[in-house]
Amino acid sequence: MEIYLKTGSGLYQFIINPAGALLDSKNGNLSWNAAGFESKSSFSDEMWHLEAVVPWKDIGMTAETGTRIHLNLARNYADSKENTQLAPCRRGIGYGETAAFTELVCLEKGISFDVSELGDLPHGKLNANLKISSEKKENYHLRMMVDSSMFPVDIDRSLTPEPGKTLSFRIKRNIPDNNTLFCQLEIPERKITLYRANLDYSEPEAMRKWYIYTDLKKAELVFVMRAAALNNGKTQMKLDFVTPDGKVARSMTVSLSDKDPIVEARFPLRGLNAGRYFLDYSLADASGKKYYSDREEYEYFKSGAYWDNFSGGMEETVPTPWTAGSANGNEFSCWGRKAVFGGNGIVSSVLSQGKELLSRPVTLKLNGKPVAFKAEKISATPVKAVFRLQPQDPAIPLTMEVTAEFDGFCYFTGKIAPNSEIRSLLLEIPMNRKYTDAFDDCASPHYKTSLHRNTSFHVNAYTQPFFWCGGDEVGMMGGTATRRGWHVKNKAHSMQVTADDEAVLISLPVVDTPLKTGAAERKFSFYLNPTPVKPLRSAFPAFRDRGNVILAEISSRFYCYMHPGYYTSFWKWILARVKQDKRTPVDRMMYIGYFAPKGASPMSPAWNYYCTEWVNPPPGLGEYSGDQANMKMRTSRNRSSFTYGCLNCKSFYDHQLQCVHNALHAEKWGQLDLKNLYFDLGWPRTCGNALHGCMWKDEFGDTVRDNDLLPLRDYYIRTLRMLRKKSPQGWMFGHIYLSRTPSDNFFDYILAGEMYDSKVFRKVSYYDVLTPDVMRIAYGSRTKEAGVALIPQFLRSLQCFAPDRVRTWGPLKKEFDRPIRHFIAYTACFGLEECYDLWTAGEKLPPKDKGHIDIWHRYFETLGAERTFRRLENLVPGTDRVFGCIYAGNGSKILIVLNDTDAEKELTAAVPWGGISSMKDIFNGKNFPVQEKTVRLKLAPRDSAFLYQGKM
Repeated sequence: MEIYLKTGSGLYQFIINPAGALLDSKNGNLSWNAAGFESKSSFSDEMWHLEAVVPWKDIGMTAETGTRIHLNLARNYADSKENTQLAPCRRGIGYGETAAFTELVCLEKGISFDVSELGDLPHGKLNANLKISSEKKENYHLRMMVDSSMFPVDIDRSLTPEPGKTLSFRIKRNIPDNNTLFCQLEIPERKITLYRANLDYSEPEAMRKWYIYTDLKKAELVFVMRAAALNNGKTQMKLDFVTPDGKVARSMTVSLSDKDPIVEARFPLRGLNAGRYFLDYSLADASGKKYYSDREEYEYFKSGAYWDNFSGGMEETVPTPWTAGSANGNEFSCWGRKAVFGGNGIVSSVLSQGKELLSRPVTLKLNGKPVAFKAEKISATPVKAVFRLQPQDPAIPLTMEVTAEFDGFCYFTGKIAPNSEIRSLLLEIPMNRKYTDAFDDCASPHYKTSLHRNTSFHVNAYTQPFFWCGGDEVGMMGGTATRRGWHVKNKAHSMQVTADDEAVLISLPVVDTPLKTGAAERKFSFYLNPTPVKPLRSAFPAFRDRGNVILAEISSRFYCYMHPGYYTSFWKWILARVKQDKRTPVDRMMYIGYFAPKGASPMSPAWNYYCTEWVNPPPGLGEYSGDQANMKMRTSRNRSSFTYGCLNCKSFYDHQLQCVHNALHAEKWGQLDLKNLYFDLGWPRTCGNALHGCMWKDEFGDTVRDNDLLPLRDYYIRTLRMLRKKSPQGWMFGHIYLSRTPSDNFFDYILAGEMYDSKVFRKVSYYDVLTPDVMRIAYGSRTKEAGVALIPQFLRSLQCFAPDRVRTWGPLKKEFDRPIRHFIAYTACFGLEECYDLWTAGEKLPPKDKGHIDIWHRYFETLGAERTFRRLENLVPGTDRVFGCIYAGNGSKILIVLNDTDAEKELTAAVPWGGISSMKDIFNGKNFPVQEKTVRLKLAPRDSAFLYQGKM
């Protein structure tokens, strides 16, 4: 059991096992101990009971009326790999995601709320026995809700118990099965929530399939079964391999013990013909009574899959808009950038857009002394050039090789000679302070570091292996795809950033503890990539004004498995949707194929065959399908569920590329002329699968995980070549989570912003979520190389984190005017687009009435595709939270000012256009006089003004 407490003094964690052992920590510090913590364990009826006491003084608090504390409780059951959380956190984040914690409020004694029973929820029967009592007379509000599109339940009760007495009552209702019951008790007058919980429930089954896979070495098909409720005997499982023409190719029955939470059923494959099959299987109890049956699709490969060693996009061509790189001596040049290798370090100079990024050479310091290198070109093509770097001192046991690619990506491989003794090896990247005022460790979309306010800090480069450092115009990406060959004991300090008046120094120890190499040479690697990486497409403004964009539902899930000539009905369905669009080509929606480079259906025949090799993370595997047990929706569930694979696994990499090729050439199955591609789940991700080598232990016994940056880059490059070959003007869209990695270089258009959900839901606004640093560092400078759109997630954030408030949401309500304008102002002031089609998901609004969103775009589009944009200068008083911008084009002009502070501001803005006597706010119609090219504004806290002069 894990207990998390979040207070003003930090995050406290307590882990207790049934034997009473305790692990406690404060802010991750395991040396901290809770002096007064007590716990007691007992066992009865095969259950473990735990009581725990945490003294208030141990967590730096006192119990007073109004004291607030945030809490999460988490239970792990190792045998069945089950976990339960009081406050469910996002997968991959861990139980300590404080934004999701439940809030506890200390009240005066005398309030009691008792839920003694709830009824038979799994079978759709709510029969709740509730009691409430209080020492004083107050009004309480109880809400119980089950959200369902077919049969929603919403129970509202106002309760006023007599002081000192218990009010008992019962609520009986039929409710949807296999759903979630939401329950909340509030004191409305004091705006206090006494109790709030989400209870997931489903009908228990005796035994069911969890997942299937093929054991390649043993040539066996394995069904992994979950015994949720035991049969007290032997379960019989029957499996038929049925060919597409309905013949049974093989039939087998095995006995399964149901005494363990997880059991396997193994079926031999030797002698079975290669090909596609339906797997019809059933489960029967000890008496032979069948209680469960289902069907899955499967393909058996004897000599490899048809996508193995896929070769599409491998030609040595440079996709537009890039041009061929140029290698000359020790220099490499590509669009707008040049790197000079060797000299007093490994890199002497890096230019981007004519600006020198380095204050001095990038160096490797061996045993405290910088190594000077001599660089020579050893090969060059239009796509890449390879340089060898030899130490000028031949006694130094270290050589380097760098591969520079057409997008400016430079991948360095170091080689330490055999039988060498290394005390320390330090990589130093000194950035020119003139062009460097921001650092991004790429760990989160929320937190970006201004180097004006933070001048020295450490980063754990093992958990956060990517970074970007630069300014509004230029910068440098760097990091690693693997830490193999590095020898770092102090991983918490595996990157240090130090800023002074001359430089920003990024230091990464390759070896921080004395190392003696063995009989073989030792390799290590890292990358550098100057930004911006490519010019913004000139067609982007015209595309932005085109109107709606629809993603053709070419899912990277079940349908990614497209054997030639198979699943033709799906492609015919997509083609029918395209043909229904009767508008002219200019006004027609753009059709964009949807792909997830690392997403695949765990139910597809391909996945079932290779899953243990492909999956990220390794088995269990239950994260993707095991708990979705509604067999009535089996087909829908199987074709929409998905999981992560890892592109470091070559078979999965080839499969995903083959899927893109199939979609681009889908005319074989229905003449779908797909010219544009969208990639979801498309950022580099660490992997924990040791089967294909991603997870390993270093010499200090620490578990290390690799990421798939390199194969992801290659995936996008090869995809872009295939796209350009078919559609030279086609678009590549990418959904990103991290801020800057070299795999993002190939997108024309970037969508981001979903990861703000957990913060947005608290206020139904982006106040203090979007900040100038976040916008400028993460997104603003990217508009020089790609179109960037933020996805406003007001509604989705409520659906994820506050489902009880979903019904109160409405973008046209007056109380949302300022928050929506706040978001629009932020995106406008940083030259971004907002994906306004997603604002009103699920809302039944008139098609031409989307409130402020519709108003903004009507005015914005009058500027035309040739409009200009620049940040507003001479704004008085100017601070980093008061800013603006100006747009002009087609004879019209817009001036936007945002006051993102908590105080009212009187502002004066310089208008750069002559001959204007007044400007009108597009939202409230108020006129503002312009005198001597100056407009005066009074803006309330978090308010904005959108002043227009033109043709509307």
